Amino acid sequence: MARNWLASAELPPTYWFYAVCHAAEVCNYFPITLEDKSFITPFESVHATKPDLRVLFKPFALAAVRRERVGNDTLGKFDPQSIPMITLGRCPNSNGLLFYNPVNCTFVSSIDYTFIPHVTSGSKFGIQHHPGMFIYRLDEILPIF
Repeated sequence: MARNWLASAELPPTYWFYAVCHAAEVCNYFPITLEDKSFITPFESVHATKPDLRVLFKPFALAAVRRERVGNDTLGKFDPQSIPMITLGRCPNSNGLLFYNPVNCTFVSSIDYTFIPHVTSGSKFGIQHHPGMFIYRLDEILPIF
């Protein structure tokens, strides 16, 4: 799951930690069957409430995050009010999402954002995607992934 998210966003393995963390969160929403043939999610068995599916989002999506100032300067009416960033996951300290700006290597937590569809994060920021590793054996012609 994590590898496919990174491949669809065209991101390198340096984002692997955030991919695995989000995959673990999503797996807690998968239903499992109990002995009495009823279904329950791991989240529901721990918290005794149904999971809120509205908190799910596409990881590593490109988002326009709103900003009000640059440094100490307040933005004017005709200045760009948002900055493109990569969505990493849910912020552990707030109700917002955690975003990463690869241009200046900063992390931002925000609840004021808009996802930008049909553009991958890797292509937007010019990040080189590493599709995988090929392993060849001497007795085979076809590569093994």
